[in-house]
Amino acid sequence: MTEIVTAVYEKGILRPLQPLKLRERQTVRIQILRDAIPLDPLSTQERQALADRLGSAPGKTASEMVIEDRGE
Repeated sequence: MTEIVTAVYEKGILRPLQPLKLRERQTVRIQILRDAIPLDPLSTQERQALADRLGSAPGKTASEMVIEDRGE
């Protein structure tokens, strides 16, 4: 039987978001299909601040700036 459920991964454990029709300790096979990560829309001010930061770093690629922004 195939059943598709949505689950959340927390602290090393997959937690289904709805009850499962399984026996206790039943072995199952799991296929991971990641959902796209929803992006929060930026405000006009946040978008402008980001554009200003990107525009003030001549000679750097966007990926270099992202890596620097993330830090250690």
